[in-house]
Order: sequence, then structure tokens, then C-alpha cells
Amino acid sequence: MKNTLSALLCDYRYSSENITKPLITSAVSLLALSVSAAIQADTPSEDVYPLGQIVVRENVETASNYRIDRADMERISARSLDEAISLVPSLNVRNGADGTPRIDIRGLRTRQIKLLVNGVPFNSTFDGQFDPTLIPTFGIGRIDLKAGGSSVLYGDGGMGGVMDIQTRGQFNGFRSGVKAELGSDHFWHSNAFAGYGDENNDLFMAAGIRSRDGFPISDDFDSPIGRDNDNFQDTDERNNSDYRRENYLLSYNRQVTEKLNLGIFLSHLQGEYGQPPSAFLPGPGNNRIDPFANNPNYQRTEEQRGTTIQIGGDYAFNDSWGAKLWFFNNELEENELRFDDAHFNSFIQRGSRNLDNETDIHGFHAQVDGFIASTNTEIGFSVDRRNEAFESEGIRCDASGGGGGGGGGGGSSTCDAASDFASIDIDEDIDIESYGVEIIQPFPYELTAIAGIAHHKLDKANGNDESEQSARFVLSKAFNPDTSVYGSFSRKVDSPTIRQLYDEEGGNETLGFQKANHLELGLNQHWDKIDLNLALYRTKVFDFIERDSDRVFESRQELTIEGVDLTAAIQATERLTVRAGLGLLNAKDESSDALSSTLQYRPKNKFTLDADYLINERWSIAANLIHIGSQAYFNRDDESEHKDLASYQLVATKLNYRLAGDSGQVYVGIENLLDEDYQTSYGFPQAGRFLYTGINLNWH
Repeated sequence: MKNTLSALLCDYRYSSENITKPLITSAVSLLALSVSAAIQADTPSEDVYPLGQIVVRENVETASNYRIDRADMERISARSLDEAISLVPSLNVRNGADGTPRIDIRGLRTRQIKLLVNGVPFNSTFDGQFDPTLIPTFGIGRIDLKAGGSSVLYGDGGMGGVMDIQTRGQFNGFRSGVKAELGSDHFWHSNAFAGYGDENNDLFMAAGIRSRDGFPISDDFDSPIGRDNDNFQDTDERNNSDYRRENYLLSYNRQVTEKLNLGIFLSHLQGEYGQPPSAFLPGPGNNRIDPFANNPNYQRTEEQRGTTIQIGGDYAFNDSWGAKLWFFNNELEENELRFDDAHFNSFIQRGSRNLDNETDIHGFHAQVDGFIASTNTEIGFSVDRRNEAFESEGIRCDASGGGGGGGGGGGSSTCDAASDFASIDIDEDIDIESYGVEIIQPFPYELTAIAGIAHHKLDKANGNDESEQSARFVLSKAFNPDTSVYGSFSRKVDSPTIRQLYDEEGGNETLGFQKANHLELGLNQHWDKIDLNLALYRTKVFDFIERDSDRVFESRQELTIEGVDLTAAIQATERLTVRAGLGLLNAKDESSDALSSTLQYRPKNKFTLDADYLINERWSIAANLIHIGSQAYFNRDDESEHKDLASYQLVATKLNYRLAGDSGQVYVGIENLLDEDYQTSYGFPQAGRFLYTGINLNWH
């Protein structure tokens, strides 16, 4: 670990030569605007929906855990999940060809993150990923993000981490509110909620809509291709970047008896969005200009409709033992369209398609938790079972390709007859079961140990089943109430996705579980007005599933990921609080057949600065800085060759006025204040300066 820390710090020191000046410029701008403003009003207490939380009784520090609550989300005007978690140092948000934000934790991808909303899995059954823009913050009460190793009680998945989201609930009396925002490029956002809570009942209802015509491009962007290209991008609105999101939530739970609590959670979403094409020209096969660029695809996702239902309850057998059980179903339907060109009106070019896709996850989670007073032992048992299904129907242009476009000797790249179209009809599913037990045992001298083990089983359609085990061991030592250290080892496993198993072009039904071994050492220190958290980690990933040179999914990769995470919070004055985060990452591909040890799109460093300053009892100002270091991207035809995306800095600020009687706030804000021209994936320029204003009213 000492060598890892030294290497990462050296790498950061030398790479910082290229980022120091822009970072200082951004920091000066940030400080000149002051720093972030949390709303410090005396608002009524509000907790989260009590059912659907996987109970992990970690009353000692065990790993890198990040908690984002409503005050954190309001402070940075986060509207969806990806924005709410943007300041976590070990996390990177990427936007590329998919047209949706992808979230990486400590160098592992979105599909290695387990996302739960009130205990309901939200990962796609097709490829294991998720779209964080589908989860609005107006319904979120709290986000618990556990990076690296996590409790075995969560079941399989989560090699990169677990994101456990609980929706709002448990009000004290009646509360309601409305919010409205307007912003650049015809952006608008509105939502409303109402909630009620007493000794026996808790009710929460909310609805919201977000819409934009497209996001603005930085004035500094300079297109490398001419206006005559279909995918030409000017410095105005990003091509095909519009979206619309509608979300509706309802939860209700009732304390039926002193021991029994029952509840239901419902959510529904509707939407559509465009997927901006690469703004650069691709390599071989299409003009051979830029071998690092993606082919420009003209894709849209229309008619999204998703519904989630969870029914559950908890029962207290006595003061020491209790149980939880819930059943869930989560489904999403959408129309996937890939057009021929930027006119978005035809499907006759090779690869174009019109598909109706449906993903469905249903199952149950059961858990028993207890306390053995004679030994001060806490123990938990869990059973988790789910069925993941994917269906797709439609057509795809399968023209033979080759020479002249109209059908001369080398074949045609267009579908001129019905026979040129392939009919798509996919219907696949898998079953996954997990059984886990975890024990928390305190010892003398303020030592606490946590040990857990779980068994996981994957049932495939062809009967070629797989099984694997996961485990966790943590030892924590508290020197005093303000200082503690911990060491943890965990083994996490991820099942292959339906796409990896059954994709018609590269599926491999022999695939088994992917595995990761996490080792982490941490320090948590609290002084009078300062909190400091330091974590050093090392992850070894085995049987990591990727496509091989023939585009077939194989368990071929072995990865080594090392890093350092540092977070600090300082109460500088009664009015000013400053928070900072630093993440250093070193990720290598150590597969025997790897053409390069470099892994693409893993930033070497991330730095965040966030603070809040209360100007007076009415006015406050908010700002934050995010620096993302350089990251490699590959030649699409030769992975032994790579280049580095430039590092970038994003500054945001928000001025807030609190209305009389704590009835709400009026605010204005700017995101990407310096109009930074940046990319998170090569060829996909991101949003420039964005201005917004809003009002938030509350009644209670």
C-alpha cells in the first residue's frame, strides 16, 4: 500500500504540471464568487421511506461510504442522480455514444455498480447498466454510496460499489411544496410533492417534469470537420441532445401493530431523448480520417415507459430480533431507433434499426436481523432472488455492405428490398439467487470485527448453471471517539448480463461470474471543526467480461486498480463551511493477451471543492469546483495505441434568497461558469455555460 500511495502521488505531481494553471484559474474564480450556500433554515424533520432498505448495521467505519442527503442535493441544484453524486472523489461521470451519463466508481463501469431504489434493482437486464437521469432528486431522501467492498447482505453484484437510494418519507405532520426552474436552451423543470406522517401512517406523493431542446456547446468549441458533413457540430446547441422526463412517485406505509409495519412503493416514468452523434469523423471504413473517432450514429430513444412496484413489511419479533420481506417488479419499455442520417426519417442504411425493447426484473428480498445480548453480537441473514428478462422485437437493415452504394458488384450498403431487413425477435431471461449471513462482533480495546459470506447461483436458459461465493471481513479500531482506523477485505461477484450471454453477434452462453478482490485501509479523524477521511485501496478483478478481437464476449481480462480517496470538511466560520475531495487512480490491464496495460476512460485524478457561505439570514451563495484529470482513449482499430483527453475544470455557482417564514427560496445559478470546452469521451463535446433560475415553495 505504501508503494501504491507513493506511485499515485508521484503520478499526480508530474501530471499536475499540465493542469496547475487552469486549476488555479478555476479556483480563483470560485473563491471570488465565495463558496457554496446550504439552506440553513429550521425546516421540519424529514427522513426516508422505511421499507425497502437493506439493513446493514455498520455502526463502525468499514469502508468508503458516502451519504448524500436532501441538503446536499439542494445546495448544488441537482436534478437527477448523476448530478447528485458528482462531487464524490472516487466517481467519474462519462457521456458518450449512449447519450446517457455513465457512472464509474474506482475504475469499474456502470454495469459493475448495483443500483437499488428502495431495495428494487434498477440495472438494465440487457447490459447491466442504468440511466441515472431516470431517477429525479425531488423524490430522493438519501443516497448511500458504498465504494469498493460492501455487505454480502446486498446479494450479488456491486463489484464497483452499491448505490442504495431511499425515497422521501416519514414526515412530521403535513408538508407540501412546488418547484419551478427555467434555463438556457428552453430548459424547464417543475415538480410538486405532498406528504403526511403521524404515529401510524406515512404518505408521500410527488410528480415532476424536466425538458430541454438541447444543451449548449462551449463558444470555444471548434469543429474539426466541415459544414457539409452530416455530423457537423457548431457552437450553438448540441445536435440531437433534447430530452423529456416525467416521473411520478407514491409511497405509503402503516404501522399496523406495534410489531408489524406494511407498505407499498410505486413509481412511473415516461420520456424520450436524443443521442448526440460523434462530432468527429471516424477511421477505417468511413473516410479513414480519424482512427480514434466513433462512427456518427443517429439514434433516438422514444416512448419510454417504466413502472416499479414494491410491496413489503417488517416485523419485530421482540426487542432483539426482526425481519423484513418485500416483493418487487421493475419494468421499462422503449422504442430504440437508429436512423440513416441527421434527417431522422429513414432506415435503409446498413445497421439502421427500429426496435421495441422491454426489460423486466421481479423477485423478492428477505432479511432477518438480530442481537445476542450475552456476547453483544449483531447478526443478519438475507435471501435475495430475482428474474431478469429482456425482450426485443423489430427490424434491422442487414445489407451486405461492400462496394458501390447502389448495388454494383461489391454488394449494397442499403436495404432496397424487404428481404434485406432482418426480423429481430429476442426473448431471454436468467434467474439469480443469493444467500448471505453477516456477523458484527465487538471485542475489548474498542476493536470490532465484521465477517460475512454469501452463496450465489445463476440459472441460465440452457441449463448450464453457475455458482460462486462472496465474502467480507473488516477489522475496525476506535482509538477515541474522534479517531478510528479500519482494514477490510472483500470478494465481490457479478453475474454476466443477458447481452453477454445471448447477444446474437457476440453472446457466449458459457460465461460465468466475474470476480473482484478488494483490499482497503482507512482512517477517519474528527477535530473540533474538521472532519478528515482517508482510504487506500487495491482491487484485483478476474474473469472480467469484454469482447475479444472477434467481437465475442469472453472472460478474458484481469485488472489491477489502485487508488487513494481523501475527503475533508471544515467549518471555517459560523457562516462558512468548506468541503474538498481528492481521488487518485492507477488502473492497469494485466490480461495475458492485452495489447496495452492502459485502460481507457479512467481519469488519473479528480479534485472537488464545495463550500457554503451564509451572507445573512436571507442571502446565501453557493459554488463548487470539479477537476477531472487526463484519461486515455484508444485507436479503435489498434488498442496498442492511445492518446489522452485533456483534463478539465467545471465551476458552478448559485445565489439563493430565502423567503420570509421559511416558506421557500428564490435562486439563480450558472453551471460551467467558465464555459469550458471539454469531453468525457473522445468526439462527444459536452455542455457549455448554462444559466438557470428557479423558485421553491414549501408549506408545513
